[in-house]
Amino acid sequence: MIENLTEGQERAEYGTFDASLLSGGLIARSEADRLDALSDLNIMDTPPDERFDRVVRLATAYFGMPVCKITLVGKDRNWYKACAGTRETDAPRSKAICSYAILSNEPLVVPDLTEHPRFRTYPAVTGNGKFRFYAGAPITLENGIRVGSFCLMDTKPHPEFGEEQIRFLTDLAQIVAHELILHRDVERAGANREERDALTGLLNAVSIERELQIAIDHPMADAQGMAVLYVDIDDFGEVNNDYGKHAGDLLLKATARRLEDLAGQDLAIGRISGDKFLVMVKSVQSAAKLHRLVRQVQQLLSAPVHIGEGFIHPTVSIGVALGPPSDGKATTFQRHASWAIQEAKSLGINQLKFFSEKEYERNQDDLRLATDLRNAIANNELELYYQPFVDLKNGRVVGYEALLRWHHPEKGMIMPSKFIPIAEQTRQISALGTWALNRACEDAMSWNENLFVSVNLSPLQFKRQDVTEVISTALKSSGLPGHRLEIEITENALIDDFEAVNDKLQAISALGVTVTLDDFGTGYCNLNYLASLKIDKLKIDKAFIGSVERDDRTRTIVAMIANLSRYLNTSVVAEGVELHTQHEIVRMIGCDIGQGFLYGKPLPKQQQDANRVYSFA
Repeated sequence: MIENLTEGQERAEYGTFDASLLSGGLIARSEADRLDALSDLNIMDTPPDERFDRVVRLATAYFGMPVCKITLVGKDRNWYKACAGTRETDAPRSKAICSYAILSNEPLVVPDLTEHPRFRTYPAVTGNGKFRFYAGAPITLENGIRVGSFCLMDTKPHPEFGEEQIRFLTDLAQIVAHELILHRDVERAGANREERDALTGLLNAVSIERELQIAIDHPMADAQGMAVLYVDIDDFGEVNNDYGKHAGDLLLKATARRLEDLAGQDLAIGRISGDKFLVMVKSVQSAAKLHRLVRQVQQLLSAPVHIGEGFIHPTVSIGVALGPPSDGKATTFQRHASWAIQEAKSLGINQLKFFSEKEYERNQDDLRLATDLRNAIANNELELYYQPFVDLKNGRVVGYEALLRWHHPEKGMIMPSKFIPIAEQTRQISALGTWALNRACEDAMSWNENLFVSVNLSPLQFKRQDVTEVISTALKSSGLPGHRLEIEITENALIDDFEAVNDKLQAISALGVTVTLDDFGTGYCNLNYLASLKIDKLKIDKAFIGSVERDDRTRTIVAMIANLSRYLNTSVVAEGVELHTQHEIVRMIGCDIGQGFLYGKPLPKQQQDANRVYSFA
C-alpha cells in the first residue's frame, strides 16, 4: 500500500511531477505517447455508458464509499467517464489527485488527505466536500500505458484500507481498461469500414483524398514531385451487360488486388467510384520512371481475368496529373487527373493522357462559354448575319445565308466556329438551331419576295429533333413560303442512319423547302448516296475554290462536280469566291451560284443591300 508519495515515486517513468509539468503538460516522450494512446481510445467527452456506470455502482456498494470515479487524465484536465457521488464531469489536471495515480503501476492510497503535505491544500480537501481519503488504481492498457485511474474518495479517513481492498480496486481498474480497449477496437473497426470501399477493400474516395492531402502537406524527403493516376476500365458497362453484375464485381475485385500488389511506401491505392481507381505516387523520381510505372499499371491490369468458366480481357485507360498543384489542394490534383482520364477516354480504349495546363485552361474556357451560352438567347445576345448568294449569269443577289453570331457581354463577338462545337457537345445545338431558323424566316419576310434564305442545320439536330416539324412550325409562324427557305446539311448528317435522314429530307422537300449539301468534296459521300438523296443543290467547299485559279487538278475536280450536278439535275454553289479570277473560272466551268467576300461579307440584317446587282465587266 502506498500511503505517501516519495520524491522517487514522483519521478516515476513520466518524470518529476511538479506544478510546472501539471500546468504546461509533461514533456517526456512517454507522456506524449500516453496522450496519443488516450486519444486513440476516442472516449473523451463521450456520452454515459452503462458498462462503466455499472462498475462504479459495484465499487460504491462494495467499499461503502460515497464517491467513485473513472478518471481519464488528459493534457490539461481530468475527465470522468463515469462517477458516483458527484455531479462534476471534469477538473483541472493541475489540482486533481488522480493526476498522481498514473505515476506508478501500483495504486495510490492516501489514508488521510489532510495529513499529506502535497494534497492537504487541494480544493477537494479544503472545499465544500472536505475529502479525507483517496485510493486510485491506474487504468493500464495492454501496452503498459496508463491513461487514467479508478478512484475512491470519502469524507472520512480510512487507515484500515488493506491489501484485499487494494487488490479488488486493481481488478476493477483492469475491468475498466478492458472495456476501454474493447471500445477502441470497435471504434477502429467502424472507422475502417468508413474508410474502405465495401466491395474492393481499397481506400474509398473520401479516404484517398485525405491521404492525398496529407502527402501534399508532408511530401517525402527525396521526392522530385508527385503524381496522381486515374485508372478507368474500358467498356466496363459492356462487361455488366454481357456477363452480369456479379462478373463486373469480380473484375473490380481482381483489378483492386492487382493494384494492391503495387502499393508500397510511396504508392497508395483507392477506388473513386464505379470502375475508376486512383493511384497516388507520393515520390516521383523522374519522368522516365513514372512512364514505366504507368505502362506497368496498364500491362498489369490488361492481363486476362478468369471469371466463371471463361476469361475477360480488360483494357484500361489512364489519366495522369503531375503535382502537387500550385494551390496545394488535393481536390485540384484530382480534378486535373479526372480531366486527363476524360481526354484519354475520348481517344478510344487503352489510352494514356497526361494533364496539360494549357489544354485544361482551354477546356475550362469552353465550359464557361457553355454556361454563358445557356443564357444567350434569353439575354438577346444572338444575332443573324446574312451573306449574299449571287447568280453567276447576271450578278444579281438571289438569296442570303443566315450565319449565327454571338455578342458575348465580356468577350465581344464570338464566331460560330468557336461556340457551335460547344453547343453540340452540351446539347444546346437544338435550341440554337431552332432559334436561328425562326429568326431567319421572320427576317426573310421583310425582303423582296424573290429572295430566299438559307439556314444551316447541325447533324445532331437531325438525330435529336423532329426537324420536319421544327421547319414546318417556323414557316407557319413567320408566313414564309417553303420555296423561299433552303436548308443546308453536311455529309456528317448522313453517316449514322442514312435511311432515316433521307426520309426526313423527303419530308422537308414536301414542304417546298430546298435542300443543299454543304461542304461537298470534303467528306465521304458516295455516288449511291447522291443518287438516292433528295438533294437540290451541291455547295462546293471553299477549300477547292480558294485554289481553283492556280491548280489545274483542283479546277478539274470543280468542273467534274459541276458536270455531275447537271446529270443529277441539281444546282452548284461555289463557296468562298474572293477574287475576280475565281469568279470567272467558276462561272466558265458551269457553277450556277457564287458566294464569298467578292460579292459581300456577312452583315446584320439592317446593313444588307437586298437589291444590289454585281457587275464584272
